[in-house]
Amino acid sequence: MSNSFLLNKKDMLKDTHGPVITFFSVISDKKRFINIINVLSNGTGYGYEYAVCTFPEDLDEYDIANGDTFDGVEFSVHFGDTVVISYKEFYYYLEKACENYLKKYNNEDADTINAILKKVRKKYNIS
Repeated sequence: MSNSFLLNKKDMLKDTHGPVITFFSVISDKKRFINIINVLSNGTGYGYEYAVCTFPEDLDEYDIANGDTFDGVEFSVHFGDTVVISYKEFYYYLEKACENYLKKYNNEDADTINAILKKVRKKYNIS
């Protein structure tokens, strides 16, 4: 079952945030969604199909030495679009995708998802 509707253009905070929408749109099934958002909640990036989410902690010494650092969360797609968003913006998109997921699956996994969202809020000091 496709989750392509979890985020769409109307959810975008800025026109440049297309890679964020793409990332959440390629997550193809229910089980994978929970696993991926759990990985993201730890501040660890994830790549799936042609979309990638990267956190500063994912960068290796080579990236850092070459000045490829950033503050926030980077989303990119393999056809070239890349955007770095703030942790607050990241949380907005994550929460929106989770809300839509819960609507689609009649609040299944609500406790797990709410715990993951709480973890992200705490990790990045988001109120």
